[in-house]
Amino acid sequence: MSILRYEPEFQEAFGSLIATRNANLTTVDELKPFSHRNVEAFFLSYESPTAGIETVTIPVTSFDGASINVYQTVPTHTHNAASPQSAVLYIHSGGHCAGSGKSATHLTTRYARAAGIPFFSVEYRLAPDYPAPYGVEDVLAAFMHVAEHAHDFNINPHKIVVMGHSSGGGLAAGLCLLARDRKLAFRPAKQFLLEPMLDDRTVIAPNDLMAKLFTWTPTMNKIAWEAVLGADKAGKEDADVSTYVSPARASDLSDLPPAYIDIGALDLFVGETLTYAQRLFRAGIEVEMHVWPALPHMHDFYGLSTTTRTMGTRVSALRKT
Repeated sequence: MSILRYEPEFQEAFGSLIATRNANLTTVDELKPFSHRNVEAFFLSYESPTAGIETVTIPVTSFDGASINVYQTVPTHTHNAASPQSAVLYIHSGGHCAGSGKSATHLTTRYARAAGIPFFSVEYRLAPDYPAPYGVEDVLAAFMHVAEHAHDFNINPHKIVVMGHSSGGGLAAGLCLLARDRKLAFRPAKQFLLEPMLDDRTVIAPNDLMAKLFTWTPTMNKIAWEAVLGADKAGKEDADVSTYVSPARASDLSDLPPAYIDIGALDLFVGETLTYAQRLFRAGIEVEMHVWPALPHMHDFYGLSTTTRTMGTRVSALRKT
């Protein structure tokens, strides 16, 4: 019989910490600081020298007239590139209620250097203060600003990838649906969905063998979805929930950009992610799918050999855009 357990290097680095994590969260006021600390630690693991990378803060006007920040991290050599470059709009994790686009620049700096292209990190507004549709509308506004000002950034507006971790992956998928349905002049060239949070209806059986290994638990997931959708809608099959916020609810996944999707095998989201990938494939969308054995949600802390592998795979896929 197979015994479920973490990959040994991950277990050594984080096993004891995970074993003592606070699993008794019951409200969004408890989840927000807990999730924020974890997301900040994740991004800080990517901290690196910024030589050769320029970071610029760009104010963007969102759908309701509010100003949000987008943080560009760009390899300085691309300013003088002979032809416009591809680029990535990155959307941070945090269960829709935590995290920071500015902190995410630690990660985007690493990726921009590795891929040799500009990254843009979005400071989208968070639930519950800003429930749906603020998050997805903010990231769409950021995408359109970058595309419409592509000449200023020396990028090709038709080669902008959207990439996100966890809730950011769900927002990336939602952005692609929203851009398609609004028939916008610019649409993402590709969607990178990294352990994406796609379905507010996800539940697991009480005796699920993976449950003890989840780093993002069903309780945390329920609290987060209720924060962004409302307790009267989250998880309810017949509720009027926007498919741009919970993309797994979309009935039509055709005419979307190619997808790169990866996830740890010990992630609460693995079922919904595999289902979404299969539905994309059946809708005629090109899909590159990776399931990383023995790894949980938000496993790719910088410095682990497993992260070197996942980051290398992602960068390789980016270079094909």
